[in-house]
Amino acid sequence: MKRISIYILLIGSFFLLQRCNNTPNSTSSYLNKYYGTQLKLPSKASWRFLDKDTIIELKNKPKLITYYNAEGCFSCRMKELQSWKILIEEIRDKSLEVDFIAIFKVDKGNEDFIANLLRNEFIYPLLCDNIGEFENENSIPENSLYHTFLVDTSNTIKIIGTPIYNPKLWNIYKKEITKMTPKNKDISRSPKITDSPFLKRIKKSHREASQYPSVR
Repeated sequence: MKRISIYILLIGSFFLLQRCNNTPNSTSSYLNKYYGTQLKLPSKASWRFLDKDTIIELKNKPKLITYYNAEGCFSCRMKELQSWKILIEEIRDKSLEVDFIAIFKVDKGNEDFIANLLRNEFIYPLLCDNIGEFENENSIPENSLYHTFLVDTSNTIKIIGTPIYNPKLWNIYKKEITKMTPKNKDISRSPKITDSPFLKRIKKSHREASQYPSVR
């Protein structure tokens, strides 16, 4: 009887292991179909910076894009965005050339959160997607852990996944960004923020505000 119980346990473990190995999030094949595809930035979205509407002129650079839909824990997102500040500063210290773009799907459920985020002077512009254009125009994974993308100058996906909870993945991001950063080139400043009165306020409160949203 004991031997039969062991056999049943082994068989059950085998099928459980097979099931785990076939879950989308545990296999690289789940993400393979996204690599090499191009992301479209929402053309009808509006840029917001320090709780003001502004205009951002993106340059021909690689981009680090993170997307937040209207679902999930708002306090968790706030912590994530604070973590992004640390990672972006690390890239800037290494003089690597990439634009950081945070896209938010805006609806009645998270308007207050975004307004609070901007009032607290999150120092990078947010691209506010009011009609869900980013998800409609792009095929992206359902799991929010895979809503961060490194794309090249043509917006072709090179890396997928949030590096915030994964130092090994962050090292991969940095290596790829290093490859995409031109050598022996004077790295240009970030996309221009073209709102003159607002620009004065930015320069007063942030000495290097003209670099945003680019990270160096």
